Amino acid sequence: MCVVALVVMVPELILRHNYFTDFIQNNFVISDFVIDADTIRFGLKRTNSIFSYFSTYGVFCCLSTFVMWLMMQNNETKKNYVWLLFLLTAAAVSTGSRAVFLAVFCIIIGLFTQKKVMQTRLFKTAFVFCLLLLPFVYEYFATIVDSIVNSDTSKAAGGSSSELRFLQWEVCLPYFLQSPVWGNGRLYIWEEVAPHNPILQGAESIWFSLLVDYGIMGAVTYTIMIVCCIILLRKYDTRLIFMPLGYFLILFLSPDVGIQYNLLLTYVVLAIKVKTYILTETSLPIHPEQKIRYATR
Repeated sequence: MCVVALVVMVPELILRHNYFTDFIQNNFVISDFVIDADTIRFGLKRTNSIFSYFSTYGVFCCLSTFVMWLMMQNNETKKNYVWLLFLLTAAAVSTGSRAVFLAVFCIIIGLFTQKKVMQTRLFKTAFVFCLLLLPFVYEYFATIVDSIVNSDTSKAAGGSSSELRFLQWEVCLPYFLQSPVWGNGRLYIWEEVAPHNPILQGAESIWFSLLVDYGIMGAVTYTIMIVCCIILLRKYDTRLIFMPLGYFLILFLSPDVGIQYNLLLTYVVLAIKVKTYILTETSLPIHPEQKIRYATR
């Protein structure tokens, strides 16, 4: 799935249009939504590949990167997954989402500082390449950083800002107060609030939909989910805690449209399965009978 997403993204970047999205819209019944974001940010078309939206694609790339990093621990197939590790990180950047950029920063800190990654030929090549390009792209990256830090004043930011989010919260507040503890029900913000309040647009934070749809209990439950994922993954590998942190940062600053809550839980389970079963079985000399019992268990 990662390879297919990366392949579909290439013509989208070159032609600045997603023809896969056109094919889906013209030949299938869409139960939710599919949007080809034709906007250009930081000189690149905001890609969504085979996914419904660019932020959805960004979340997929970021979470998948952690699984690729785990698979890379197996020396037999290391080369294949090292390439995917780097390509998925680059694909996340191509979405042009500043929230996704923060998750990529988590990936760089959590995964690319590992000695095993830094010792790969691909990392060394990429590092030298980046050093050579640094004088030419310094202003470009400075613009990206400025758009994240100063979203209200940066001309390159575009899209959402803290002022917009404040106005959106003013719209959501009365609906939240209708049922502050349990909320108004699933999708209430999109079916009842958004149609009557155009300024809500994409509701640029998950907290708006959480508080309006599920109230205080929903916000508390969501926070507990993030914390529990961090605690659980820390038991298997400390670097995996950046997975839920990256997910949290993306949804903290962008709408949750197209990103289901169970997506993080799916990847947490997948990461644990890879760490527990695949890596343990391929790296340790286990007797055939023990392998059968281990797999059955």
